[in-house]
Amino acid sequence: MTLNDITIALTAITTIAVVVERTTQLIKPIYMKIKNKIMIKQVEELSAMEKETISIVVGILLCLLSNTGVPLSNQTEYINCIIAGLISSLGSNVLHSIIAMLTITKTNMEIKE
Repeated sequence: MTLNDITIALTAITTIAVVVERTTQLIKPIYMKIKNKIMIKQVEELSAMEKETISIVVGILLCLLSNTGVPLSNQTEYINCIIAGLISSLGSNVLHSIIAMLTITKTNMEIKE
C-alpha cells in the first residue's frame, strides 16, 4: 500500500461523500411522504436515526456499485467497499476525518523512513 493508493482511495471516498450528502437530501422528502402515508401520526421531520440510516445505506450502496474501497490488503473487496461506504456516509464531515487520517499516515510513513 503506497501513499498514492491511499490518496486515490481518499479522493474517491471524498467524492462519494459529497454525492451521499446530496442524494440523502433528495431521498429524505420522498421517505417522509411514504412514511406519512403509512403512519397514522403525521411527522414533519425525520429522526436523527432515520437520517443516519439513509446516509449509511446510500454510502454503502454507492461504494459497492462503484467498487470503491479502502486499500486494506487483508480484507475482501466487499468489506473494503463497506468500510468506504461507512466512511463516506459521514458526508461533509468525512473531510475532517480524511485530514486526520492523512496526518497520521504521513507521520507513520516518516517514522518508518
